[in-house]
Amino acid sequence: MTRLRSIFLLAAIAWVVGSSRASAQISLTKNTDLNFGSMVSGPSAGTVTVTITGAVSSTGGVTLVPATTAPAEFTLSNGPTGGAHIYLIQVPSSVTITSGANSMVVNNFDNTAPNLGIIANSTSRSIFVGATLNVGANQASGLYTGTYLMMVSFL
Repeated sequence: MTRLRSIFLLAAIAWVVGSSRASAQISLTKNTDLNFGSMVSGPSAGTVTVTITGAVSSTGGVTLVPATTAPAEFTLSNGPTGGAHIYLIQVPSSVTITSGANSMVVNNFDNTAPNLGIIANSTSRSIFVGATLNVGANQASGLYTGTYLMMVSFL
């Protein structure tokens, strides 16, 4: 069995501006990275899933080791003027994280806020993001990192 050190995915943030007036009001801030924690990889492939509520589970040949895990957390905020805005959240279908020449795929991204909604003046909304890490059989140990794009479009 191979022990993998803390595996986490750093979040990159981007948002599409709908108008110059709205861009002065809307902000998206990353508060916490998506963190899959530590695990042991066995002779068969498996997965580690971190849900939007913070629950962690594994399948196949992956054994979880006590460590810090967390869904990513973002704050979507609207300023005090300019009215309410309609927003659309998009997360990737998959990304690859690496440790040197070794890699793993993260997929099945999920988020808590409705993907399409309205944010009123002077309000903010927390958005939690979970995903599934696909661990290969006898995956090489290391600190695996990467980035993903979470896009918020608004009108």
